[in-house]
Amino acid sequence: MISSANLTTWDWSIWSNCIWFKDFPKKTPKNTLNPPKGLIRNGLDFNHDFRMTLASFVQSLMPIKIQYPELIGIDIDDYLISGIDIILIPSVPGKYSGKEFERYGHSKIGAMVRKFYPCEPNNPNNYLLPKKHQVTYQTSSVGNFSEDLFRELLSSFLPNYLSLDQLKEEAGQGDIIYDSVNKPSKRVKVIYPTKEYVESCIAGQENAICLVLPRKDYNRPAFTKNVFYQFKAPDHYVHHEGILPHLKVCVMTGDDGEITDDCWIYFGSHNFSASAWGRYENQYQKFSIFNTELGIFIPPEKGRD
Repeated sequence: MISSANLTTWDWSIWSNCIWFKDFPKKTPKNTLNPPKGLIRNGLDFNHDFRMTLASFVQSLMPIKIQYPELIGIDIDDYLISGIDIILIPSVPGKYSGKEFERYGHSKIGAMVRKFYPCEPNNPNNYLLPKKHQVTYQTSSVGNFSEDLFRELLSSFLPNYLSLDQLKEEAGQGDIIYDSVNKPSKRVKVIYPTKEYVESCIAGQENAICLVLPRKDYNRPAFTKNVFYQFKAPDHYVHHEGILPHLKVCVMTGDDGEITDDCWIYFGSHNFSASAWGRYENQYQKFSIFNTELGIFIPPEKGRD
């Protein structure tokens, strides 16, 4: 089970959250004799990537020199991992380079975007999808964002944006001056509750501790404010109206905002912050993360429900 919820009373009683779950049977001589074929798309073995990512993530939570099966009494290798059609996106505190560079945070999102939105053979910076794209992100906490940080995230999130090599090249050319049309924030929409919504919520504003947007960050001159859009429950979803949202959901669409088979979707525990998703360091040679997070990436797929 992977969820945006923490293990608190509020998460499971008065806040809205999202959840993904799947049952995995224990391995037996019968079900391992002819195991079901796993999904392989764009060179990715979904079952294998899920099993390896999950085992690595659980191990990262353990004390030093303690193997996770010893502490929790469960070994992932004892279970038949099959039927996977999503991709795990973990964040683990640390600084990463080399083979680990694309294993965590938005850097892994970027690796998946490059897999599922392939480039033209002779033009590595021109993706097959010619239209512009944007991301819409619902979150409960917002980090101290700027146009420069949006550029980093969008280089991973969008299939027709800057490549890592282009970011490295531009980093050596001094500060970037953004015009009003090409600002990275033009490609970002952040859905967040208004003060009025929180004040009238069912649980009362005293229970809105899941919502974090520090005043000191919001008032910084460089903080990008034009990305915010008002959170509102759908008219047909009456049981959600007045509930405090603890959801973290990201959808990549075309600039028309329409959700199609060409979109990807993320949901999980990552708030919209650099601490959760990570930042490049040392002239883009290292990738740094501060938070422990886990979510799922639903890749584009024709005919998917």
